[in-house]
Amino acid sequence: MRNLHHYLNSSQNKPIMRNIIKPLIYIPTVVVLLITGCGKDNNDKKDPGTTVTDIDGNVYHLVTIGDQVWTVENLRTRHYQNGDPIQNGSGIKSSAIVDTTGTFWAYDDNSSYILDYGLLYNWYAANDARNIAPTGFHVPSDAEFGGLVNYLGGDYYLMPYGDTIAGSKLKEVGTDYWGIPGDPGFNVGATNSSKWGGRAGGCRYLGAYGYIFRMLKGSGEWWTTTSLSGVAAIYQAFTLSLFENKKGAGRSGGLKDHGISVRCIKNK
Repeated sequence: MRNLHHYLNSSQNKPIMRNIIKPLIYIPTVVVLLITGCGKDNNDKKDPGTTVTDIDGNVYHLVTIGDQVWTVENLRTRHYQNGDPIQNGSGIKSSAIVDTTGTFWAYDDNSSYILDYGLLYNWYAANDARNIAPTGFHVPSDAEFGGLVNYLGGDYYLMPYGDTIAGSKLKEVGTDYWGIPGDPGFNVGATNSSKWGGRAGGCRYLGAYGYIFRMLKGSGEWWTTTSLSGVAAIYQAFTLSLFENKKGAGRSGGLKDHGISVRCIKNK
């Protein structure tokens, strides 16, 4: 993920980041796409009293942004819509990238983070046909995240570092959920004017020495159901990324076995 590599460029992190970036180096099919869009967010608001409940009883507030309705909180469910359990990855040490079992984790295997940041899921859970979203909702496609960012005046398809507008409108304000002590930035430009309330829930990824949890309060990343093109489609899918030291909203490619956050969008 080039955005994440740019953000964590200290010498001690380079071995880890080389491991993350390597799969993207050989992807000639990821090109810069330009879809222009301009939207006003002054009429967008959290819908008072409007919520949706998942199969486990977790309640999520809703916000309307343009013609899209989003959950405000990150997903916390442990079951698919049909009641089948999602595999709990706590304690699983396998590093097999070919494992396609849908799996979730609490950040750092610590349940105290779940209420504030939600659970982290691999792409196989996010894209499972049994649907991990609440009834009437689904995990967004790459195009649907593009519609969100572009409506807010950004350019979702501007790579490698994303636009310089929409991220501010998507990030929750303050430093309760953003800002790593000692790092510069501390939630640059955040206004949350869209009321989307993005929080830096971190991720679980394969580093130089195995899977690790990283970037809590430093970055937030959310799955799309859309795979990359060509041979990369086997291992990677598009994601939306927000960072504490950037105003933009970046489009990245995440390895499908990594654990990141999920937001849900209402069916039309």
